[in-house]
Amino acid sequence: MANGLTYTIKSRNDYNSGYNQFGEDAKRIDILSNTFPLIFFAVAILVVLITMSRMGEEKRLELGTLRALGYTKFDAMKVFLLYGITSSIIGTSIGAWLGTTFLPKRIFEAYAANFVIPNFQTSPSWSWIGISFVITIACTVLPAVYIAGISLKEVPATLMLPKPPKKGSKIILENIPFIWKKLSFNYKVTLRNLFRYKFKSLMTIVGVLGCTALLITGFGIKDSLSGIVSTQYKDIVHYDIIGMYNTSDNSNNIKKYKNKAKSINGLEGKTTIHYENVTSRNTTMINNQQISMIVPKSENTFSKYVTLKKPNTHKKIVLSNNGSVITQKLAKIMNVSVGDKMTIKDSVGNKYRIKVSAITEMYAGHDIYMNSNYYSKVFGKSVVYNSIMIRLKNRSASNIDAVSRQLTKQHASTTVIQSDDAKQTINNILNGLNNLVLIIIIAASLLAFVVLFTLTNINVSERIRELSTIKVLGFYPMEVVMYIYRETFILTLIGIILGYIGGTQLHNYIMQTLPPETAMADMTLFWSNFALSVSMTIAFSIIVMMFMARKIRNVDMLGALKSVD
Repeated sequence: MANGLTYTIKSRNDYNSGYNQFGEDAKRIDILSNTFPLIFFAVAILVVLITMSRMGEEKRLELGTLRALGYTKFDAMKVFLLYGITSSIIGTSIGAWLGTTFLPKRIFEAYAANFVIPNFQTSPSWSWIGISFVITIACTVLPAVYIAGISLKEVPATLMLPKPPKKGSKIILENIPFIWKKLSFNYKVTLRNLFRYKFKSLMTIVGVLGCTALLITGFGIKDSLSGIVSTQYKDIVHYDIIGMYNTSDNSNNIKKYKNKAKSINGLEGKTTIHYENVTSRNTTMINNQQISMIVPKSENTFSKYVTLKKPNTHKKIVLSNNGSVITQKLAKIMNVSVGDKMTIKDSVGNKYRIKVSAITEMYAGHDIYMNSNYYSKVFGKSVVYNSIMIRLKNRSASNIDAVSRQLTKQHASTTVIQSDDAKQTINNILNGLNNLVLIIIIAASLLAFVVLFTLTNINVSERIRELSTIKVLGFYPMEVVMYIYRETFILTLIGIILGYIGGTQLHNYIMQTLPPETAMADMTLFWSNFALSVSMTIAFSIIVMMFMARKIRNVDMLGALKSVD
């Protein structure tokens, strides 16, 4: 202090809300970029591995012919190297363009809608493109080369014969007679086939699991954040405006201010409080947390404006003479619980220690609530009430703005805080996430379709002689289709059930880390999310089987059953 002046040092995050919000948006994008691409890439790798492995098996006849004609093993396998490298270059090039230009610009436009940031540029990340290319090469070339290498160990004459089908074996259910005997012949065959092709069954389950989890998470992100607004402003916060006035102004101006607040058209109710902005941070934080400290004059009346209740039990909280009530997200990021103490700083930098007597449910903003007795104990002075909390009959944004302007015109007015400021912050987050969620849902849907189509197509192609046999034996066309689809449907259901678990866990992780430091998401997943995700996945499987039904109907039974030797 020099010559009666007090200097307060603040960082950009403390006084520039736009700068801070942009930084929070960047953190959310960082979280998503470290989560979703891994899942998409894992499922894509799964599909590529199976497809290329299948290619190696399909080329047995060609490999045998080339070896019989005198070609070396390396010459015979050149087709796999050329195919794998070419597809990797094309796929990586298209993916790199989408990943460095198209998608980032769309996501940035969504998140930066409330900012003025010119000349947005995305430079290619050559290191990640290089890593992606190496992984793609490994997944496209190695499986086919490995399968072909095993095949080339056989003599050409054997290679030119079709590969014998896998032998069936007893499955676990056959050892449980009271279940096995009750199954029909079709289901016995289906279950045996599922265990006979264990690898492809497992891959189908994993693929559907990943896609279902992504769909549930995509729908859940939007619904969880949308639920905040309803819960926050219907069940918890009931006031519309906090009008702050200068207690150092003359009594006449203060009286006029209070009279103006009392005579507002459409006034539902008002109560007197002490309102003060304080800050706090723990040792792991870089930025100060902006906190609203509220001390009500009448605790009984205050419950009509803010409902203080415990997060899990929803039991109402009463202000204590020996502690303060803090909001749930503040308690989490400050890493404090009931009975702990935390340090707060006022506007001039004075530090005070407060005890946490209870934690209240709140989804937007950081608040501290205490009664006048505890305030006096902490600050060593009597509370000076400097604000009026107002509730309006007409709670529209335009009416709140109009009333705010009336109060601001008063000489004693200091500032006006609107409760829907936090609502606007949440809406900004929602608007930013809408396009992102849409991208996730579309990508997951396409991935689900590709997984089911690829694996089912491979399944049909590998068993074309088997399908021809049962057609010759007199199975009706729909029975032949169901012979394959029954397996796909069972695997899809198993994948969906596991996807429920995976989607719930992924949603919880994303919603714990995605919201900014001043907001908290509702972790509830609606049944509509599960129902929609399941419906979409099953619809994809039905569409796939419609394509496969056509392929099965057009099978040349005689050609498929003819011996090639």
